[in-house]
Amino acid sequence: MAEDADSKRVLVTGVGGFIGGFLARDLASRGYEVIGTARSRQGVPLSVVSSCRELHAVSIGGATDWTTLLAGVRAVVHCAAHVHIARPSRHDQRLFQEVNVEGARRLAEACRGKKVELLINLSSIAARAVELGPERAGYGHSKAEGEQAIERALAGSLSRHVCLRLPAVYGPGCKGSLGLLFRLLGSGLPLPIVTGAAKRSYLSVWNLADCVEHCLLKPPSHSCTVAVADPTTLDLEELVLTIAQARGRRQPLLRVRRTTLAVLARLIGRGRQFERGFRADVVDPAEAMVALGWQPSLSAAECWARVVAAR
Repeated sequence: MAEDADSKRVLVTGVGGFIGGFLARDLASRGYEVIGTARSRQGVPLSVVSSCRELHAVSIGGATDWTTLLAGVRAVVHCAAHVHIARPSRHDQRLFQEVNVEGARRLAEACRGKKVELLINLSSIAARAVELGPERAGYGHSKAEGEQAIERALAGSLSRHVCLRLPAVYGPGCKGSLGLLFRLLGSGLPLPIVTGAAKRSYLSVWNLADCVEHCLLKPPSHSCTVAVADPTTLDLEELVLTIAQARGRRQPLLRVRRTTLAVLARLIGRGRQFERGFRADVVDPAEAMVALGWQPSLSAAECWARVVAAR
């Protein structure tokens, strides 16, 4: 452990984001002293600001100086990233490399220098997909490279790391496709459903927060990379019905042929995203149990009920 480190002092990066903000609030509510970083203090919700003992504006990259921020820190929860974009520009590609790879490397090197006990890096199951395919650029590749950079930087040191590979994460205020789906269901309009969609894993912010604290309380004996998810996989229809049940409403469904939606998706430039939705993206819950001794305590139904109650 870092010299003079406070066992309750935790650095959380990216607290201006959906996941980082939730984890900052959750850890503070559990008695942790949270040191938060964000690209800018402007736009960080007041509930997050008040949860942080300190909040610093930090531009994450290969030249970031973490020395002062890691003083007395026992563990780091690294949430900050340049996130997935459907059509990344060249500028986005540069940011994937600078933030997700070089930024992760620099933070890990600083943790090694300050003898921080544990670095929890929030990665993505997109990194796993890179291992299985020929992709050599983009978000998933940058997250895989970031994992490798952390592993190399901390090899042979007193600092351990846990790279948590996350599927789509949901909770109050979630954005992206799950946030859009939640809003569409709230409209009451019939939702187009295609039969034959693949099962996919999802992760609620509550199960994620529980996993993070489990790692803080019971750090693994050795560094590892592990995927975590809710206990149940769902296809699109099952997900829609789960959310509708949480809302206490019947959801009208409009069954549409896959070929019809595929044509429409291509016409609006979303053909690749549409086809990706028909590929299975499943996390084995046993993976986290074996590697971390942790398993999710809340079901998808319980978590979506919490999302509804929070609105």
